Amino acid sequence: MIIMEELSQLEPKIDRVTEIIEANLSLSFKLLKLMNSPIFGRVYEIKSIKQAIVLLGLKELKKWIYVLSLRETVNNASQVPNEVIKMCFTRAKVSELIALNIGKRLECPSYFLTGMLSLIDTLLKQPLEKLMKQLPLDKEIKDALLGSPSPYRDVLDLVIVVERAEWSEIGKLADRVGIGKQKLFDIYKESMKWTKGVMEGTL
Repeated sequence: MIIMEELSQLEPKIDRVTEIIEANLSLSFKLLKLMNSPIFGRVYEIKSIKQAIVLLGLKELKKWIYVLSLRETVNNASQVPNEVIKMCFTRAKVSELIALNIGKRLECPSYFLTGMLSLIDTLLKQPLEKLMKQLPLDKEIKDALLGSPSPYRDVLDLVIVVERAEWSEIGKLADRVGIGKQKLFDIYKESMKWTKGVMEGTL
């Protein structure tokens, strides 16, 4: 997607991002709908696409472009099991909220993307290495998805063991990441609720 290429630049130009979104009626509509969703907890009166982008912020916009793209992929590929999509979104949200709770607020969107893309090979039925070459992702995110040890990978591994209910591993990984088990379970519950909203199109 052209929009992803621009958002992956070291310093994306807001005017260029605005221009790309404005040229895509479907994306413009989805962005405006997103700004009015319960996730922001407030209703904005948007006067322009540029205003929506500024209010959202480029990092958040990048995250949501991925969400919208994935949802569109799902709509166009009925053979993709719903459970896989749910897992993608849940992993993304859990990763983001863990990052928030361990003091990595600025990196939250990157943790979100790592979680969301962790099953991209299953979704698109292509080797992960091949897909990583095609996506304009940060090297740290790519490396984490390919299994290299890093803070991103630690959080992803933690999310996966919670998902699989591997109790013996949860405590060990939660300690490594720096989050309490009860907080972790609360986050997981909240993320599943959020995923339900995304899947139903209410976000």
